[in-house]
Amino acid sequence: MLPPLTLFLQAAYPPDNLDRILEHIRSDHRGTGPNRVANLVLDTTGTPDGQLATTVLDRVLGAAGLFDNVFVGTATLPWQGPGSPYREGMLDAGFRWGNLTLQRSMWERFVERYPAVVTHWYVTYEAALNWWGEPALRAAYEAYLIQTLRDSTGIIPGRAIFWSPAFWSPPPYGIGVHLTRTFSAIAAEAVRLGTRGLDWLALQDMQGRRWLNLPYQTVADWSRIVNQSHRFAAFGVNLELFEEDPAALTGHAPADPVEVSKRVRFYRTAGVPILAGFEARYWYPIHDLLGAPVAPIQVSPAGWGATVPYDTWPIGNWRPDKWVVHYGGGAIFAGNLNYPSQDREKATLRSWERYHLSKGWRGIAYNYAIGQSGNLYRLRGERRSAATSGDIEPDGIPENSEARAVVFILGGTQRPSEAALLTFRRFWQTDRKPAIVHKDVKGDTACPGVFLTGWVHEGRYKL
Repeated sequence: MLPPLTLFLQAAYPPDNLDRILEHIRSDHRGTGPNRVANLVLDTTGTPDGQLATTVLDRVLGAAGLFDNVFVGTATLPWQGPGSPYREGMLDAGFRWGNLTLQRSMWERFVERYPAVVTHWYVTYEAALNWWGEPALRAAYEAYLIQTLRDSTGIIPGRAIFWSPAFWSPPPYGIGVHLTRTFSAIAAEAVRLGTRGLDWLALQDMQGRRWLNLPYQTVADWSRIVNQSHRFAAFGVNLELFEEDPAALTGHAPADPVEVSKRVRFYRTAGVPILAGFEARYWYPIHDLLGAPVAPIQVSPAGWGATVPYDTWPIGNWRPDKWVVHYGGGAIFAGNLNYPSQDREKATLRSWERYHLSKGWRGIAYNYAIGQSGNLYRLRGERRSAATSGDIEPDGIPENSEARAVVFILGGTQRPSEAALLTFRRFWQTDRKPAIVHKDVKGDTACPGVFLTGWVHEGRYKL
């Protein structure tokens, strides 16, 4: 799983291992590359009486430079009336203004105590966007968000405002028109004030809740509608990494890593951007279960239509000591063809298998394949060595007997997609042995092409 670029932390409810999380971010996630954690959203920075959780905030913010930007949230007043704070509460003018007053006072206290922090603003008061077609509710939220813009500009002008609303049902017909009205009204006020508007939005993906079981496609539908309703400086989903667990002390536990990996794969395929991850306490144990990002899900031989039952082979006597990277090659891969179709990737593997069997081999030559879609396909898997020839050490043991071969489903001058490269990186993290390319072993071959050869030789697969 790709660690989110923006992490959430509830300062008023810090995890017991907060210092370990911060040190892990410092040591593993502050360099360049896709694992960099750039921004922090500090949500629930205090209590409803306006007091900041300074003990925790001092620990998080005391070390300069740990995060590029800090989005500062506040707290919300408890709603004592009937119904939901996101409908009836927002419609109550007194409650609405009470929360606005609390928000401004906590922001002012934060800036006074931490003047050196690059402070942006996070709106802690959430919303259920499926109600956005109700005129009175929409008007109340517009008033709230516009006043938020005015208040934040009065403290420090020109800073970004981040919001993370929710949804509780599939998007109603025409909801995008109502969202556009709201974001356009806020943008117009920002122009009048000469400042930035509500320009960061992370849509909660609403997973992990026992009372709500929405499919991933609903997340994709909402993401498309909200993203089209306004031009945000940064937009994506908030990858929620918890699941409700009545047996846990807090009622929540880290989500199932397999489910998270499946969800990320769906979002990537569906074009749903991931902007943030809620939240550090859950991200850290999921991320660290194997001491590395979660391994990608594999498509089984049966899943891609293999003729040979590779998963029934007895496990051979081999201990892979390296990775060998291949590509398919051949004229059918010439040019800039891509393989967004998983069906086409599977058909390619079946054709390779037929060809390798025609050569008298016992099956397809490789252990695994990676498609441009980011899919990881299990071929021989861990049961038998691959058909990589030669001996690079040399130690007298041919690489057929000691190398794990991974083939990218591409060839010629075609470059691998970012999804494919990310899958290899995640897979390599499960067994951090050296990686070489087929050309290193065989010599008289172009495999795996100029790009992958440089990518492996320069160690970029480790980032």
